[in-house]
Amino acid sequence: MGRKVKCRITGEIGNSDIFYKADNGLYYKSKELYEEYKQEAEYRRKIIDFFCIELLGYEKGCTFPTVLTKKLESLSAYSYKTIWATILYKEEDLRYWASVEDKFKNDYGKICYLFVIIVNHINEVQKKIKAQKRAYTPTVELP
Repeated sequence: MGRKVKCRITGEIGNSDIFYKADNGLYYKSKELYEEYKQEAEYRRKIIDFFCIELLGYEKGCTFPTVLTKKLESLSAYSYKTIWATILYKEEDLRYWASVEDKFKNDYGKICYLFVIIVNHINEVQKKIKAQKRAYTPTVELP
């Protein structure tokens, strides 16, 4: 007989015999939900590292502008995977505008401008991702 536990992601209450217990000792509604959560956290880390290290030139471990996390929160309707795919899709433009020194007064302005590029193309990338998923979804033929 299990005990009552709470899913770390959804907040749902369930039985410890049914919920998935991760290596960190926390409970999640399912292993699939936990794996998806871990993958999203990895994409978030990639996005922040890309902006801080690659585009802004910060050293690893330095504190980064909070506007970066606020801009990411403004895109909460999209998964971090979609945001990362958009960054990769527009990487050349992002690197170019990040390297223009006299265009921006500070990192805040640079981050805001770079996110405009992402926002302007994220729906296009999301449509491509959904189309790819549909293309790879196996269809079941009915008798």
